[in-house]
This record gives sequence, C-alpha cells and structure tokens, in this order.
Amino acid sequence: MARPRAPLPRRFAWLLGAVSLSTAILAIMPDALTLGIALVLGGVTIAPTLTVYTAIVGRIVPAGMRDEAGTWLVTVPVAANSAGGAIAGLIVDQPGGTPWSFAFAATVIAAATVVAARPAGPMARAEATVNA
Repeated sequence: MARPRAPLPRRFAWLLGAVSLSTAILAIMPDALTLGIALVLGGVTIAPTLTVYTAIVGRIVPAGMRDEAGTWLVTVPVAANSAGGAIAGLIVDQPGGTPWSFAFAATVIAAATVVAARPAGPMARAEATVNA
C-alpha cells in the first residue's frame, strides 16, 4: 500500500482545514435532514485528523513519556470540546443562534488550522526535530 508523501504536519493542517470547512457548511443547512446528512459526511474528516494527530505526538514524544502524552491526547480535546460546547450552548440560546454556533466552531478550527499550517510553527519545528 502506498504511503502519503506529505509530512505529517502538512497533512494535519489540511485535515483540520477539511474539518473546519465541513463544520462551516453545517451553518447553512436548511433543514434537519440535510443537516443530518452533512453531519455524517463531515464526520468522515474527523477520524483521519485524529489519526494524524496521534501519529505526530507518537513521533515527537520520547519513548519514556508516551503514556503521559497519550493522556494529554485525550485530555486536551475533551477539555476543548467541553469549553466549546458551553460557548456554543450560549450562542444557540440566542434567537437564530444555531447557525452561529456552527460558524463559531468552524472559526476556532480554522484558527487551529492556521497555527498547524505555519511553516515555522510548532508543528513544523517538532517535525524538523524528529527528522534531524
């Protein structure tokens, strides 16, 4: 089986961008049925993103710290989802807030995409350290 040639940080940035786009699309769904379909289609971007995210951490963390890193791999997204859910709940409670809650989530993910995509950013530096 052929392996992707793009470095993990670049793949991660592209996948985060796909998650952001698939989340933004949810803001314009006209009814519950199309929203449900869009959720399923958008959901296919999440597993590859988490796989690359886990692979990056596995590459950059020293062997003796992998258990701790694995814990952080779960803790950080759960905490972020909790905070995001609370904020989205406040947005949804406003008149016409549901589309704005999706827009909020997409914007946060887009910001993470920008950080991940920076050529001299933390992801690229970590990859360079591993490859040195």
